[in-house]
Order: sequence, then structure tokens, then C-alpha cells
Amino acid sequence: MNNNKTAPRSHINSGALEIEKSGIDYVPLSQRHGKAWHLAPVWFSGTAHLFTLAVGFIGPAVGLNLAWTLIASVLGLSLGIFFSAFHSTQGPQLGLPQMVQSRPQFGYRGAVVIFAVVVLVYLVQAVSTVLVSGPSLTATTGLSGSVALTITVLVGVVTAIIGYKFIHHLGRWVTLTFFVVFIALTIGVFLRIDLPVGSFSLSGFSWTPFLLQFGACAGYLIGWAPFVSDVSRYLPPSVGVRSSFWWTAGGDVAGCCLADRARCRFSCSLSCHIQHRRHYRDSRCCRRRSIQRFGEACCGHRSPRPALPHWGLLLFG
Repeated sequence: MNNNKTAPRSHINSGALEIEKSGIDYVPLSQRHGKAWHLAPVWFSGTAHLFTLAVGFIGPAVGLNLAWTLIASVLGLSLGIFFSAFHSTQGPQLGLPQMVQSRPQFGYRGAVVIFAVVVLVYLVQAVSTVLVSGPSLTATTGLSGSVALTITVLVGVVTAIIGYKFIHHLGRWVTLTFFVVFIALTIGVFLRIDLPVGSFSLSGFSWTPFLLQFGACAGYLIGWAPFVSDVSRYLPPSVGVRSSFWWTAGGDVAGCCLADRARCRFSCSLSCHIQHRRHYRDSRCCRRRSIQRFGEACCGHRSPRPALPHWGLLLFG
């Protein structure tokens, strides 16, 4: 008997809107399908968003310059991805959600404690994402705050209910769109925003802000570890451990790092502008003030005007 056989063609080609049926149950080998690279778009779209941008504001907000913020971010992301990507490799081999897998390590009752902690992580991530995305939707569309928050919540709930296949299809489209947007944003930030003096200096190092930025980035990706194999468990075991590890890590790292460059430089520039608010009267600084409002929208703060025109201002002057 071949345990690595894939699902029947009718199952594999079923629509993206088909509601996921496995839930927390074991996924039979006959229903396994897909390739390891399918993991990358899911985790790219899961990390390249506004909440990831907000994480990069911590270092400059506590006095860290651009160079040390980037170093702390890269080191923190590297540590966090180690745990997340290795957990992802368990999905194709076991076919179980991450929390069910915790029972052998912690026991049937002991896993309840871990599950309670993970539920808290779910709630924190969900609320944080909504609090960032809702006001940003208000800033870009002009919708009221309550309507924007309701739309954000409904999109997340519907996506979760439909489940696996819809998440994969949505992730591929979101990855393509976000990749273009973040490339344009990164180019615009590096070309249009001036940095304060000493942004790339390695002198003046301080452990406290460095560890805050390091811990925030590491904890952010470690927070994905309790449910990464929930996505990879539908893959056949034949994809192998190495492939599932690197495609998960690649998606996470690409999404975080693509947003990381823009967010760190942007936040360092905002710190400079806050210190020089008296110079906003000339035309060049008025343009920077508009860019600051865009940054406030990214951080989840309400902007007095729609932020959409600021994107064009940021990219094209």
C-alpha cells in the first residue's frame, strides 16, 4: 500500500470556496495534496502587512538608529523563524494541527495549559491586527471607524470559516499584490525621505533599545509557531522536511524583511521630523508632514485626511 498517494483529482481540483472539513482531525493520506512551495505565499501574505510595519517602529521610538534597528530586526527574525519553520515541518509528517501534536510532549491534560496560552496568543494577534487594519482602512477609504472595524473582522471570520483552500488561493493573490506594493513603498521611502545624521553609525550602541527591537521581532515570528503546521498538514509526507522548512522560512523572511527595510527607515525619519516640527512651514517639510500621516495610518492611528493621496506623494514627490 502506498501511503504517499495524493488525493483523487476531484478532491484536488475542488473549488477554493469549499469549506474545510478536517477541523482539528487527522488529515488522511488520501486527502493530502499540494507542493512545498505553496507554503511560501501563505506566510508571505501573513507577515507582509501593516502590523509587521508597526513592529519596526519600536527601535527608533526608544532611541535606536537605523543601522542597529536593522541588525536587531534581522537577528530577531532569524531566531523567530527557526522555531516557526521547524514546527511547520511536522505538519506533512503527522497530519495533525500543532496543538494536537503537543499532547505527547505535555500530556493530555498538560496540553490544556499550552492550549490556553495559545488561545491568548490568537486573541492578541487578532485584536492587534484589527486595531491596525481598521483605522488604516478608515484613513484610505474615508469609512467610519466602526464600519472599517466591522469589515476587517468579517473578512477574517469568513476566511477562517472557509479555511485551507481559500487561504491558499487568497495568499497567492495577496502575495503578488503586496510584493508590488511593498517594493514600490520601499523604493519611495529610500528615495523620498531623508534620514537623520548618524543613521548608519555603529557607535552609541545601547543594549536596552537593541534588545527591545530584537525581542519584538523574535517574539513576533515565534508567535506563529503554534499554528504553522495547521497549514502544512495537508501536504503529503513526500514533500520532505527540508522543503517544508525552507519554503516556510522563505515566505516569512521575505514578508518581514521586505516590510522591515521600509518600516525602519520610515520610523527613523519620523523621529527626525518629530524633533524638527518647527520647520514644517516650508514646502519640502509640508510634504514630509503628509508622509508622517501615512506613517500614522500604518501604525493604526487615525489620520485627519484620507491617506491614499499620500502614497502617491511618497512615491512620486
